[in-house]
Amino acid sequence: MKLLKKLSFFSVLSIVLFIGCNDSETEPSVVTTIKNLYLTSADTIESVDNALFYVNADTFFVYNGVEYTGFIQNRDSMLFGTSLKAVVPTITTAAMVSTIIINDTITYSGSDTLNFEEPIKLLVYAQNADTTQRYLIKANVHQLDHELYLWDERNYPTTSLPIKAEKALFFSSKIFLFRNINNTLTLDVNTDYANGDWQTSSPTGLSLAAVENIICADKFYSMDNDNFYTSSDGLEWTSMPIANVSLKQLLFKNSNKIFALANDSVVMSEDEGQTWKLAYRYGETFPVQDFSMVSEKAPSGKMRYVLVGGTAKNGDFAGTWSTENGVYWVDFSKDGSSLPQRLDAATIAYDHNLLMFGGEEKGSLSDSILLSPDFGFTWVGATKKMLPQNYTPTIESSIFSTQKVEDSSKNRYRIFIIGGKDKNGDYVQKVWTARKNETYFEEYN
Repeated sequence: MKLLKKLSFFSVLSIVLFIGCNDSETEPSVVTTIKNLYLTSADTIESVDNALFYVNADTFFVYNGVEYTGFIQNRDSMLFGTSLKAVVPTITTAAMVSTIIINDTITYSGSDTLNFEEPIKLLVYAQNADTTQRYLIKANVHQLDHELYLWDERNYPTTSLPIKAEKALFFSSKIFLFRNINNTLTLDVNTDYANGDWQTSSPTGLSLAAVENIICADKFYSMDNDNFYTSSDGLEWTSMPIANVSLKQLLFKNSNKIFALANDSVVMSEDEGQTWKLAYRYGETFPVQDFSMVSEKAPSGKMRYVLVGGTAKNGDFAGTWSTENGVYWVDFSKDGSSLPQRLDAATIAYDHNLLMFGGEEKGSLSDSILLSPDFGFTWVGATKKMLPQNYTPTIESSIFSTQKVEDSSKNRYRIFIIGGKDKNGDYVQKVWTARKNETYFEEYN
């Protein structure tokens, strides 16, 4: 790339000399327009070498007492910490020019190494060597560390009564917190992302045993040993007896199919829980309890689902199992796994990775965060930039992301970890939330 840029510059010089020697009748150009700017770093810094710059050659502003009628800046800010101390600019113009003066003293040659950490001044002389135009170049670098996660605690509807079961979900841009408080079913709803007050109500038609099995898609679903439940608002529930199968846990809804875990198989219902049929007959190593269930849209556009950790049917650690359709499952741990034997962790798909918080490992609660960049194939310890402050390790926490929220950029892409049990088995009654700095940037996707 650098060689091509230099060839382009010397080609322009050759044309200028050719015209000057062979066409004395042609009027010299008065054009001073800069067309493109590219930067090449001395240390091959990708965010510098790939930066795209926008040229505004028709503006007016004053900077440090000097008038400018051209402004050049990168369209997307470079990564936090990017060094611009040794950068070579390549400038192309819309027509032949006489010369370009950099910072009042340097004659542009195409190979000048400059410090772009401060704005760069350009004075462009047209081919007639008389008409001029001043440009200011500003190379923008993010002032926030794009990899840093910013954590804070938010409001939780605390109670002095014993909590016996808990499930928090994000539905219709609201947080729904279902709890069995001292054998009384309650629902607390927050419309401000756990800022402000929670609205408390008493759901009807849902059993206490169904609280921990609630999932949501287009509506809420749950089950206990005998009944299947549905609700459009989380407050009023309808139920029907579960026919022809014994369900252990609801997993997810894909299109119009609800998938659940049965005693020896994954089963599915295409009629809102009225009837169930076999989807996948699992073996002894398939997870049956203590696992995390995570969903994410794959790069192909299809949804994919993964069961992480937990205990297998044979009592061993289950590893990681994945599916796109609920019918065909793949054991990612078959050839060995880098996932520690964690149970009841909180796992989420976020920023193109899986992140695992808390969980029990070898009889103790873990305060470290694990990361999988390939949807569960491999796992590594997360960096310190991801770690929350004052985080209490828990098991059975609820976790979700507000990635689909469109009403407020302030709350998009947030992770919420709600509740869960501490090492003594008590519910912690806290809400932790975080957002990666990079997700605030306009170019993030």
